[in-house]
Amino acid sequence: MMKRLRTVIMVGLALVVGLVGISYGGQQALAAGTETTAPATVHVSGFGYELGSLQTMALTGGYDLTEDTTFGDMFAKYAIGSGFQIDDLWRAESAASNHLWTPEQFFNHFGITPDDGIDIDMYIGGLSGYAFNRDIFKTLAAEKTGVPGNGTVNILFPDDMVPFTVANLSLNLTYKMADGSAVPEAAFSEYQNPRTITGYPGQVYTDTEHFLIPQIAGYTANTDKVEFVQDEGNETQAEPVTITYTKNPVAQPEVKVPTLLKVYGKQNFYTYKNVDFKKSERIHHYLKKPRTYAPVLDVVGRAESQNGNPRYKLRDGSYITAKKAYVGNLYWQGDQQRLYVTAPKGTNLYQGMPLTNKVRHLKQGSSVQVVKMVKKGYLTRYQLVDGTYITGNKQLASPTKPKMTTEVKAKTRINLYRDVNLQHRIKQISKGQTVVVKGWDYSFGGITGMTSHKRYKVAGGYITANTKLVKIIKH
Repeated sequence: MMKRLRTVIMVGLALVVGLVGISYGGQQALAAGTETTAPATVHVSGFGYELGSLQTMALTGGYDLTEDTTFGDMFAKYAIGSGFQIDDLWRAESAASNHLWTPEQFFNHFGITPDDGIDIDMYIGGLSGYAFNRDIFKTLAAEKTGVPGNGTVNILFPDDMVPFTVANLSLNLTYKMADGSAVPEAAFSEYQNPRTITGYPGQVYTDTEHFLIPQIAGYTANTDKVEFVQDEGNETQAEPVTITYTKNPVAQPEVKVPTLLKVYGKQNFYTYKNVDFKKSERIHHYLKKPRTYAPVLDVVGRAESQNGNPRYKLRDGSYITAKKAYVGNLYWQGDQQRLYVTAPKGTNLYQGMPLTNKVRHLKQGSSVQVVKMVKKGYLTRYQLVDGTYITGNKQLASPTKPKMTTEVKAKTRINLYRDVNLQHRIKQISKGQTVVVKGWDYSFGGITGMTSHKRYKVAGGYITANTKLVKIIKH
């Protein structure tokens, strides 16, 4: 599914900057008109707009226009064919071209990664100097495309309604802590401080994804939006903005509620305020992650919706679905004959219960023979033949033997990186070169709001595990 989504997005993005012909009766739809009579419907393959030079968007299977067809109808058709909303695409490109998002954030928003071989400049270059204007877009979506009676099919946006505005203001954004302490380095590793962004006078950008205003644990930012207010006497400079983080008040101790069980997320899912789920009452969205890094939640009760759907009540009082397709018990149940270590950093063996007296460490890929399961509450432990114990946590070990890749060959030139997120390049690896694999891990593992992708751990760092770029030689 993810592979298909990447393909759809990459093709869709490419169409933004391509010059895709809009056809009518085998002729160019943007050509000069003739004096023929227009049919009741006109079949077109896309629509265009002017932004420096003509930009066009293709429609999968084309579209039959009538006199009542609106641009919104065509935008909806594009979404059905490409898999995403056109305003979200333009918004993302605008945010990247105006430095509100980093290239990495742009790629992550669409579930793709830089090592897929995509050049971001190819997609945002056409919007350089412009910013997406949602108000113009909404007005435009309600406008009719029009089918001229003289036979000319010119499916261009009205000249005064191109949904982009000249981004001629620079805004200096500074981050600071209200108590005078230093801004946490970890939270701002991908952020410049101060940071310069661009936009148009009056533009308000709300950072719903925290790509511009990062979240800091234990602190709250004074705003979640920035506004481009022109500095008096300076046509190209906006008034500077400071984002200030204030420490959250210390919460009063809660009455301890016993944990019924711990569950991990298997799919994308939301937490909700009430047991009967409503879109307006969503609290938090969890992305699908590899099981090793899947979100873990404490369940304190069970419930059922009015329609009979099973729910879990969480420690904070919110609710999630209890369907097995979406969440699962964090601990293995029942008897197991053997366990394999799957955690990238391995796990430990312990002497006795609880698991506090460490005996030795097991690396990723190691296996142990199990004698029996020991259960205490929602926790499970497994005793080994030598009397030691290993956790039954599914994020650390599995009864299913993992398929261990031990050697790969580069299908094209790839890079060796120092880190699992592939952000600090060390050197290039030539096409055809074989590389010994020591293990595997996933990018952005501990960040619930970012998609994770598999990486191979090799001598000196990490490389991509993308099968388009590397071929598995040995397991």
